[in-house]
Amino acid sequence: MNQTQKRLQIINIAISITDIDTIQLQMLKLNQIKTDEKLQNILSTLDSRNYAKAQTLISTYLEQPISDDIIQRVDESIISDEDIEKFELYNEELEEDNKTIEIDLDDMLKIQQNNYKPENNQQTNNCIDVDFDSLLNITEKDIKPSEIDLSSKLDNQNDIEPITTNQTTKYQQDNKYEAIPYIKKKFQDMLVKYPIKNPKFDSFVSVDRWLEQIENDGYSEENIEEMIDYILKISHKNPAEAAQLLLITASTQSIYAKFMLARELYKGNILEQNKDEAFQMIYDLAINEEYPEAICDLAQFYEYGIGVKKDIKKALKLYDEAMQLGITRAMRNYDRLSKQKKSLFGLF
Repeated sequence: MNQTQKRLQIINIAISITDIDTIQLQMLKLNQIKTDEKLQNILSTLDSRNYAKAQTLISTYLEQPISDDIIQRVDESIISDEDIEKFELYNEELEEDNKTIEIDLDDMLKIQQNNYKPENNQQTNNCIDVDFDSLLNITEKDIKPSEIDLSSKLDNQNDIEPITTNQTTKYQQDNKYEAIPYIKKKFQDMLVKYPIKNPKFDSFVSVDRWLEQIENDGYSEENIEEMIDYILKISHKNPAEAAQLLLITASTQSIYAKFMLARELYKGNILEQNKDEAFQMIYDLAINEEYPEAICDLAQFYEYGIGVKKDIKKALKLYDEAMQLGITRAMRNYDRLSKQKKSLFGLF
């Protein structure tokens, strides 16, 4: 594997762990390879912060052979002093000792892959414009982890095992999470990765307090739910404050918070709209994390062809799975779509 491919792999990993500094450093190195149009397209996509699309382009790039006429090494001398200072490329003590170090990209990949969870780089199409709120037709209460209905019975679905009251999910527990000492760094990275729609760089007491709590005392799922409620309450009057709080909340380990971030990226009310990233996040939460509400959302994406090719069969399967996890709106959607499908076949 050549250096270009290694650097792209590092970028792929850095995106998954929201390491913006690493992404920018590798972009700086790769930007000098002007003869590779596909590589420049990837860098342009990274510049626009469309990280979901960038990961797809990188995966495609890595699967194809590199042409011999493309320069694979970067002249280190073209890196400016400003870039060296910005990214702390060299250690001052080593410079004083007149020493140099060789960074092995293979070793760097091995180190970062220890903390890397592969993502599904599913190819997504351009999303069609759909009113997301009207499509889902739900309230904030419907999607709280603590509000998932585990006692609902399925009507006229004899072939599906009813959900019983003794079933639980790992997302309903009021888990107490440990403090995150580096939460401020994660928050700053999130601000770069998911820009605020109408940014106001004011200092908000609520933001400082939330950061301080997570940094020093930890947090619980109950804290997350309360914060999401507050964010939704102030999002119209104080969008900048709401956006900052959402990015902090989504920087935690809470799956619910990440789910709400994905929805906001789709709607684009307080953060810059990014439908490709929203689809990728919903897909990951549904498939990899098996989060019930994300499974139901993904079903609707497949039903209406949002961010992916329309697939009624897959939509029904996902609705069915969400039903088994107690999502009442999934039951309604499953019944509705099943009737539509039967009516369609009846015409023939």
